Amino acid sequence: MIEDPRLRYIDAGHVEGRADDLSGFEVVTEAGRKLGALDGLIVDPPERRIKYFVVYPGGLGRRRLVPVSSARLDLDRRAVEVDLETDDDCPAFDARTFPRFSDADLLAAMFHRAISIH
Repeated sequence: MIEDPRLRYIDAGHVEGRADDLSGFEVVTEAGRKLGALDGLIVDPPERRIKYFVVYPGGLGRRRLVPVSSARLDLDRRAVEVDLETDDDCPAFDARTFPRFSDADLLAAMFHRAISIH
């Protein structure tokens, strides 16, 4: 289980960009096998980074967290391609563990000052 008090959940339908919103995106393996639908994102607001994709396999399957480091977004196919053959090793998503992204989180992301050492 992943526990980090900074992490927040954003529903895929609330994430907009060049591809409208992310709802309806499929999550597929590099070989083209469908793992499920993109349900949402787990983000770190102060870091302004996406940490995980939340994948819903459908039916009675459990939502899983797929690390963003193993994925790439394919806007033309409306898909997230992951460098996995199965999501069995990915942690289960528990909505109680991740608060929803809020206006306060947005402000934290906008005004967070990163410290860099050169």
